[in-house]
Amino acid sequence: MRLLMSLLALFFLVASLLGQQIEELIKRLGSEDWLKRERAKEALIRMGEKAGPHLVKAMQSSDIQVRELARKVIEEIGYAPPAVRRKCESLLAQLLQKNDREAVEQLKNLLNSEWKFYVRAYLKFFFRGGKGPAYVSVSFGKRHIFSGENSEVKITIENRSEKVIWVPPFWLQTVVQIFGGERPYI
Repeated sequence: MRLLMSLLALFFLVASLLGQQIEELIKRLGSEDWLKRERAKEALIRMGEKAGPHLVKAMQSSDIQVRELARKVIEEIGYAPPAVRRKCESLLAQLLQKNDREAVEQLKNLLNSEWKFYVRAYLKFFFRGGKGPAYVSVSFGKRHIFSGENSEVKITIENRSEKVIWVPPFWLQTVVQIFGGERPYI
């Protein structure tokens, strides 16, 4: 019992120290020294999801530099609050399994909701395989739904003969072509 209590206390101590470390790194995002800002940004990117909630708070900072760098880190790590992430994952699973207009409409609504920044950050992260900035374009048939910044990846949802075709990174294109009964372009 004592061992369990000790482990529990140690867990909370480590979590508290990690939170303090993240807060210190976020403070450094506002530093006058460019190198300190860059090192803090890179450290937060390496921490990934753990830094997410703290970065969301940092986006409310009065310091514009802290807000902008927090936004960039969130986009880089693809952070979205858990409820938003679960909704995105659910909709993406529906879209990959079948031609679901309702899922497309729900995705469109999410992309235009108050959570749009986090939805876009998560979608960019998801479709680029977790690497670097990405361009996100979502459309259904000829109707354009959403377009993001940067220009590395284009995501398109098209309605052709009762199947959904994605045009994301090469590896996902190949998977879709194979499941669609088509010969992949290799």
